[in-house]
Amino acid sequence: MGLRGKTPVIIRAKGLSDARDGTNAFPGAMLALQNLVLSYHTDGVFVPRPAAVKVIDFASAPVANPNGVISEMVVVGSRAYGMISSPTYAGKDEPFCYDFSSNSFIPISGVASTLLPLSPNTTGDWVPPVMRAINNTYILCTHPGFAGGAVPGTYFGWIDTSGYSQSVLGNTTLGSNVISSLYTTVGNSAPILQGVQPGQLIANANFPAGTYVVSCANGTFSLNTTGNTHGTTTLDGLASVVGVTPGMTVTGPGIASGTYITAIAGSSVTLSQAASATSTGVAINFSGGGSITVSANATATANGVTVNVTGGTSAAPRWGAGNFNTNPISTIPKTVYGFNSRAYMGSGPFLVYSDPLMPLQVSAASQALLVGDSTDITALAGVPLSSQLTGGVQQSMTVFKGAGTLYQVTGDAAAGNFAVNGTSYDVTGGGGTTDGGLLVNAVAGSVGTLAPRSIVGTPVGTMFMSVDGLRILSLTGSLSEPLNIDGSGVAIPFLNALYPSRIVAAYSENIYRATVQDGSQPGNPTSEYWLDVNTKVWTGPHTITARAAQAYISGASFLIAPDGVNGQIWQSDAIPDFTSTYTENGARLQCQYRTVLLPDNQAARWNKVVQGTLVMSLSNADFANVQVDDDRGSVLGACSFNGAAAAASIWDSFAWGSGTWGAPVSLFREYALQWPNPLVFRQAHVAVTFPAAAGQAIGNLYVPVQPVNMNDV
Repeated sequence: MGLRGKTPVIIRAKGLSDARDGTNAFPGAMLALQNLVLSYHTDGVFVPRPAAVKVIDFASAPVANPNGVISEMVVVGSRAYGMISSPTYAGKDEPFCYDFSSNSFIPISGVASTLLPLSPNTTGDWVPPVMRAINNTYILCTHPGFAGGAVPGTYFGWIDTSGYSQSVLGNTTLGSNVISSLYTTVGNSAPILQGVQPGQLIANANFPAGTYVVSCANGTFSLNTTGNTHGTTTLDGLASVVGVTPGMTVTGPGIASGTYITAIAGSSVTLSQAASATSTGVAINFSGGGSITVSANATATANGVTVNVTGGTSAAPRWGAGNFNTNPISTIPKTVYGFNSRAYMGSGPFLVYSDPLMPLQVSAASQALLVGDSTDITALAGVPLSSQLTGGVQQSMTVFKGAGTLYQVTGDAAAGNFAVNGTSYDVTGGGGTTDGGLLVNAVAGSVGTLAPRSIVGTPVGTMFMSVDGLRILSLTGSLSEPLNIDGSGVAIPFLNALYPSRIVAAYSENIYRATVQDGSQPGNPTSEYWLDVNTKVWTGPHTITARAAQAYISGASFLIAPDGVNGQIWQSDAIPDFTSTYTENGARLQCQYRTVLLPDNQAARWNKVVQGTLVMSLSNADFANVQVDDDRGSVLGACSFNGAAAAASIWDSFAWGSGTWGAPVSLFREYALQWPNPLVFRQAHVAVTFPAAAGQAIGNLYVPVQPVNMNDV
């Protein structure tokens, strides 16, 4: 029997909200859209999210590591690089590489206990490790577990795929780890100009296998003197040979370019090639003195030996750890980023930047700038910055210093347009100037973040969880107000994050997703929430959480290291397609659709409901359970129904071309809600739970409501 004087109420879900009372929330505010995402085909309709599936299993790695805890991950092209607790070196993290094009692990050479960081704690606040591709040859890694120590020490790590290979000549000394008086093909004993960088492998019979470059220095020795040439390789009668050693370059009349010393005896030297003339008392210059410091001592003394120097390759990446060459840092950095072909690091309050195309080389002491106050730099992120003057886009890098002011870096030292805090800097060491240099502008009214892994680049700008909610640093360089406060979306779980530094976020498929341990809920549950960036619609809490997350294959999906599942990496799609599955980690996904308290009727009267309908697409093998709770938490009523589907067609049971062949299709239709008794309430929640499957969907809830006085019930 229908209700007299009923008012039709239509509940159209619009998105997840922190709001508790629909009277003061946006229409369609929901308390839960668990494991549901926007359908994209119809406004107000939600469908199950695809289940995440395992794509990397460390149990099948060359060295099995099923219990490995993944602390960081970065996707570069078709490869995933990262750090995982080592099965070989107890208590340490080691690098890994997985290639999706071959579906195989790529072994990384150079891994040794002394070059690995200690594994971080898996709970509580932390300084998260950071891996960034600086260019197409180096991936740099900052990690709180590096030991530091005496220079060079181990302050950060790197993966080298450069394919570098060169030979140099030098002198070795028994018991010494310095290859001295180098001669290189670029002349003047300049290993840095030759491309020698820390971590590269040294091959020479006078050093043990596995010896690598620790640091190197260009030669600065120069001696002007006089001597006699004889049209041979002998140069004698030298006025001085103080400081001269084999391997140094020799220049003078009749001496061919590229000539170097092969031996010294008294005031005579032997040249690598004969002089072209005989002359007495001619001006001679000896120069060089470059050296390479390596990781092991020489086993023999020899002059002019050939030393082969090689880096890693794409097929055989090489791990290294240490410090910048020439001007090392003295504090363990918290973050790294690649910008304008340089490596930038936050080392304490200083922004340190490498030479162009040489991410391990800092040639000048002036390549370290104090940004703002003495607070540590905690994160670096990039975003293309729209130019209001030209209408084009110029690249920028954002410097985060905890919850404090943000700074944006534009320009480059080599281009003469590099500055800090609005003041240009002469990066050659001349101090503050106004005629060029590195530009770092403070973002007006900015607020930073205590959640470095919440910082994600998106098409609308850099998104991050600030201390007062989600913010966007736009492409124009302006910072938004906190988003989604006052029940307009999801903010409370992030404002009450138990450990903000543990928040993990990523962007792909138009979805900004973030995992957080919610300190506002009993038991501090860890949950994940998804924001559709275009529509500003939140969904969740999803029953998948991530320890690390990255966009995968040009933003078509996500790779995640699932929280609570060790030794695996999963692929997690945000948009369902015909390949989607709905069983995750061995269990079928369960969806929940739960309203906030339905709005008060504004008539100071109770509500009476005896019937209703719910629009769903549900498999005929599945049931949906509907429950209504009042504002006191009491269950008012519950019902369930199973889905309806068009019948499947059986092969050879119909004439070809006269019917549909295939599996049954779930029908999107209204289902009657059969309550066991009338529902009487002032305000109430409606919750619908159902298992996920392809074709499932949930839409509008139609409820005829009759306002009544309590004594009429």
